[in-house]
Amino acid sequence: MPPIAPPSGFIDLATAQSAAKFSLVNVIGVVVDCLSPMRTAGAGTDFVITFRLQDPSLRDAMYSGEGLKVRYFSPDIDGLPSIKAKGDIVLLRSIRVSEFDNEKLLITVRGNQTKQLVFSATSVPAPALKLGYVAGNSKLRCHGTYDQKHLFIPHQDYIITLKDEMDIPVQPFDFMPAQALVASNRATHPGPVVADPKGPAGAYSTKFKLVKDLQHYIFSDICVEVVKTFTNNNGNCELYVTDYTANNQMFYYAPPEEKPSDLVRDGDRFGHCGPSKQNWPGPYGFLVLKVNLAEPHASFATQNVAEGDMIALENVKVKLMPDSSRLEGDMWPDHNNQAKVQVRKLRHDRREIIDLCLRKEEYWASRRTGEEKQTAAAEPHLNKKQRRKRRLAEEARQKAEKDAAEAEK
Repeated sequence: MPPIAPPSGFIDLATAQSAAKFSLVNVIGVVVDCLSPMRTAGAGTDFVITFRLQDPSLRDAMYSGEGLKVRYFSPDIDGLPSIKAKGDIVLLRSIRVSEFDNEKLLITVRGNQTKQLVFSATSVPAPALKLGYVAGNSKLRCHGTYDQKHLFIPHQDYIITLKDEMDIPVQPFDFMPAQALVASNRATHPGPVVADPKGPAGAYSTKFKLVKDLQHYIFSDICVEVVKTFTNNNGNCELYVTDYTANNQMFYYAPPEEKPSDLVRDGDRFGHCGPSKQNWPGPYGFLVLKVNLAEPHASFATQNVAEGDMIALENVKVKLMPDSSRLEGDMWPDHNNQAKVQVRKLRHDRREIIDLCLRKEEYWASRRTGEEKQTAAAEPHLNKKQRRKRRLAEEARQKAEKDAAEAEK
């Protein structure tokens, strides 16, 4: 017997799992696992709940087990899905497909665009009792942010059938009550959220800014990806970092199609002080900030930070260079605690990192689209398959060159 089909406007979870990243989808699924709601790490402005959904498409397609992960954010705890037990059914509208650590997941869209309804497993009737819900005016009991006037008979029919077909044993989750979670947060953060030097790694203060908002002589905390690292002869460290937001006061990295690049790093155009010359890997434009690290930050970064890592840099002194040519950052010892390291590695499940990775994917997707258009214009005799083959060969060549350069270090 084929799996039941979702109502019009919705797709099954297997289709959502294989959808293109950044797609907005509407899904309905049964909760098979859920973590307790919590405050997001970092600025502490959101609540988040993480859960997994199943439906027959995943089960029958051999995706049985954990199900499709959903990470739902809300500035207000009442805006989170009110999941209470394994077996509850969740309806999600306009939720974004994403991918982290090689796993597809669904995450909410900022601006309250994503909507949700939760149907308690104990309130959804058996199919034998569904007549009033599919042929009458009865409404299933539910709670959420989606306007229930848009909950129609096909939705109710699917939800009742889904619960029966999945037959997930109801098992309450042992969560901290919402009131206790809010009270706990107020006790921990009675006012504006500030960094606790003894708190968890990566804690942010109210100085947190995106790179695009950095200004001359404003001390800031930033959450970034490491593009390049260099160690100076004097033992200091230079990090080239990005959060994929542009600041036109920073150094401009020309893309390959604009001009050949032999730039290794700022102030060392011909690579006298660095490793062998190699093309700048991107991102291009005004997206990369150079940060100069002195001790004790330099030693920590040299020993623990690699290209591609996601890190927090705290209390960065942002400044325009003397000739006002570009914006850079400096990190010197803390006057009150000379041993305090203000470089922190971050987990990929933080909201700041999720947003950064989405911007990164959008940037490189845009780059690939632009490169394909340029190739098509320059080589009109090649078909799409031939251009793709040539592009993959070029990417393999560039990777081989990069690996060879790394081996020389």
